[in-house]
Amino acid sequence: MKRREPMKMDAEIEPNQAFRHTVAALARRAALRCAAPAGLALALGASTAACLSSPSSAPDVQTSRAAADSPHDGDIVTITGSRSRSGWNSSEHTLSPSAVGAAGLTQQWQSPVLDSFTGMNPATGTTDTYPPTAWASPLVVKNVLMPGFASRFTVLVTATGNGFIYAISAPSVNDVGAPPAGTILWKTQLTTPAIVRGTGSAVHPFFPIGVLSTPVIDVTARPARIYVTSADATAGWQVFAVSLADGSVLPGWPVTINDGVLEPVNQNGPGSFTFDVNGRVVQRSALNLSRDRSLLYVPFGGLRDLAAGWMVVVDTNAAAVVSSFSGAAMTRQIANAGMWGQFGAAVDDDGTMFMTTGNSPVGLGPTPHVYGESLLAFAPGSTLGLTGRYTPFNYCDMEAQDTDLSGAAPVLITLDPTTTSTPRLAVLGSKQGNVYLVDRSNLSSVLNTRQGCSEDPTTDLSLLGTNVQAQFGTVGPLNVFGPYQASATKVISRMHTTPAFFTDSVNNYVYVTGNTKAPTGVGGALLDSPPDIFRLKINISPGQPAFLTADAEETTLALLNPSSPVVTSDGSTNPMLWVIDAESSLAEMAADGVNIAHPILYAVDGTTMTVLWHTAVDELGQGAKFITPTVNEGQVFVATDRVLSYGLPSQ
Repeated sequence: MKRREPMKMDAEIEPNQAFRHTVAALARRAALRCAAPAGLALALGASTAACLSSPSSAPDVQTSRAAADSPHDGDIVTITGSRSRSGWNSSEHTLSPSAVGAAGLTQQWQSPVLDSFTGMNPATGTTDTYPPTAWASPLVVKNVLMPGFASRFTVLVTATGNGFIYAISAPSVNDVGAPPAGTILWKTQLTTPAIVRGTGSAVHPFFPIGVLSTPVIDVTARPARIYVTSADATAGWQVFAVSLADGSVLPGWPVTINDGVLEPVNQNGPGSFTFDVNGRVVQRSALNLSRDRSLLYVPFGGLRDLAAGWMVVVDTNAAAVVSSFSGAAMTRQIANAGMWGQFGAAVDDDGTMFMTTGNSPVGLGPTPHVYGESLLAFAPGSTLGLTGRYTPFNYCDMEAQDTDLSGAAPVLITLDPTTTSTPRLAVLGSKQGNVYLVDRSNLSSVLNTRQGCSEDPTTDLSLLGTNVQAQFGTVGPLNVFGPYQASATKVISRMHTTPAFFTDSVNNYVYVTGNTKAPTGVGGALLDSPPDIFRLKINISPGQPAFLTADAEETTLALLNPSSPVVTSDGSTNPMLWVIDAESSLAEMAADGVNIAHPILYAVDGTTMTVLWHTAVDELGQGAKFITPTVNEGQVFVATDRVLSYGLPSQ
């Protein structure tokens, strides 16, 4: 079932008369397109197939864009704003530490509450209503000329686990003639989501899986489109191309993902991709595009340890799956190299694609074609050819503890080659609390298997430096969120988040969030304790490899489920960190309603590492686990059960 409701106004926002005229104009324009001869319809940006297949065609949407990467345009068209997943927006001129510290932020606007979904609970057989939960980070496209409007304005895109995707008006201060901020311009229900059991011990553990990942927008395509995945209770996982103009599904889409289309092009088979009512396979990782936008990278992991990981490549021109790579060449339905990190794949400037994986089953060790607990590099092009691999020295211990590497997607950093012998870096973390700096130009060339298990940290192939690590008594990977546990039966997870990069043109930093533990519970149980936000320094010198050291920390916050940090700055000055804490270890069970604490947004000075401001305890509404904010031109956007915007009181 697919429902599209272009330009429908929610009752909570009363449109003025001028805005009603623009709605009518949009409807007339859509009708004229489909009534026009084929040649004229194409000239207007529509296609005859679109008119035949949908009650409303997909009109073109104009953006003032060159065919450059989005950070140069100021858009946030993919999570973190860049294919490299840097987490850094260097063009924020308004939200400085001094301004936020002096005045704080105020809520500028909020959208209406997004759509609930009513479906059958498979456990009870009853029909339940599930509130909206936005797992996706908001995306922002500026200077858009939407059909039916005379002037350009900023449009925000978000999506929910209930299978809906939305375009929302988010005008900046210079957007004259835009519809009121928070107006839902259109909404489309892509699928009827499956209701599945989640993890943990939530009061109401069932929740819908529609859109769980952050989409990606191609503003250079005609029509401009949003690539998004959503699970359907019957058809399984599907990949959509949706018009940015009106939310219609473009001709030839969706592409269904199942074993039948994956196995013939699987580069690491045989594998097994099973979608069922239990929601074995989930698509949580953000989508990414190749540099020429012809390939869409779609990672999959397993929910409740019921499936292996997959990387899927969709040809955006042909609307077809052209390659796949199972994280392990095994058909057993169990957690095995899941690719579930929220930020998804990172794409290098040469087109190489990188992805991290979660744990494989205990005892497999160097079994051929099993790639759990690894950073994998894939060659540019439509076929997923493995070109490099990094696996931590103690991956067997990590698999025994379920301390995934995949929680932290890789961040790609390129430094001046005159300052270090390893200018092409990747940084990532793990549930074990370690942060790894890797020379991505010098990964392991042993590709058919992981190395043998080791207990010797000096054998690790990341960049270790010369500093003795206290947890090892020798050099080794940097443990940031402690206390370090090497071989516990079940370690308490320390880090599920992706780092963020920032440079002040002299020093290069990596900010990380996680969970430090202290024995403050009953009987010495380990509980969340500060510090949970760190600044790490990338140490460099000419002709020498780079390495990480802890540089500074925030000392007051005991975060339960922090988001990956987002860094903003005005060029090389005024760094700010934006972090959302879910305030609950069971926050992904959004269906628990009032039993789930509301998330809190924090603003942290990136230089002094002090908290400058935060939202009130129940201000944000219900949010999913590990949601990240989006910052653009003085506005901080947060998507929970609605979209909220924050800015300086003077705005």
